[in-house]
Amino acid sequence: MCYFRHIGLLDDQQETSESQMNCSLMMSPELSDEQRNKPSELLRKCSGLFTKTDKSTAAKTNVKHRIFTGDHAPINQRAYRVSPTERRIIHEEVQKMLDEGIVQPFESPWSSPVVLVRKKDGSWRFCVDYRKLNSVTKKTFILCLVLTIRSTV
Repeated sequence: MCYFRHIGLLDDQQETSESQMNCSLMMSPELSDEQRNKPSELLRKCSGLFTKTDKSTAAKTNVKHRIFTGDHAPINQRAYRVSPTERRIIHEEVQKMLDEGIVQPFESPWSSPVVLVRKKDGSWRFCVDYRKLNSVTKKTFILCLVLTIRSTV
C-alpha cells in the first residue's frame, strides 16, 4: 500500500494504470525485471499525488499538519522588500492558491517571507523562506519516511 494512501492523502480510486500515466523511465540495462518494475509500480500506486494538468487538483481539507518546535517562541519574520511588479506577482499567486483551495486565510503568530525566484524561462517561482522555522523545528519521523519509501523502490 502506498504510504500516502495509508495516511489519508490518497483515495483508492486515485490509482492509475501505467498506460494512463504515459510515462517512461530510463533505467540501467543491468537491473532485473523486478527492479525495473518497482518505480513504475510505486508511481502507479501513488499517482494521485501528481497533477495531470497545469491546473492544480483540489486540495485535501481533512489533513492537519503540525510542525513541532518544542517551546520555542513564534518566529514572525517581516516580508522582504519587493518591487511593485514582484508585489503584483505575489498577490496573483496567493489569489490563485486561494481560488484553487490550496491555501486558506489563517492568523498565526508565525510567519515566513515570500521569495520570488526567476526560472530559466524567465517566469517566476513562488517560494517561502522557511530557514528560520526549519532551524527550530524538532526533527521527527522524516528520515524514517524517506527510508521506508526508498526501501520500496
